[in-house]
Amino acid sequence: MDELARLKSFLGKRKILNAWGYPLGKSWMILELTVHEVRELDAHPGKWDTFQRLGEAAKKKFRLEELNRKMAKKNNKKLHNNSP
Repeated sequence: MDELARLKSFLGKRKILNAWGYPLGKSWMILELTVHEVRELDAHPGKWDTFQRLGEAAKKKFRLEELNRKMAKKNNKKLHNNSP
């Protein structure tokens, strides 16, 4: 996803978010903590900046945090209903 984010200057933010926004946002949500840890160890702290900006924009555009909460709540209900 970082490689995709690097194409922003060629493709533009709008095109990237329209075509790959959902998986980009989900990827950022999954990898955010790892990226922050790698930044602390890496000699190139700005390497992930575009991925972060696009990932945050995608999270907002697709309301991914809200969607995750709803899905977790739904899955939690299924687990409790299927318990013996």
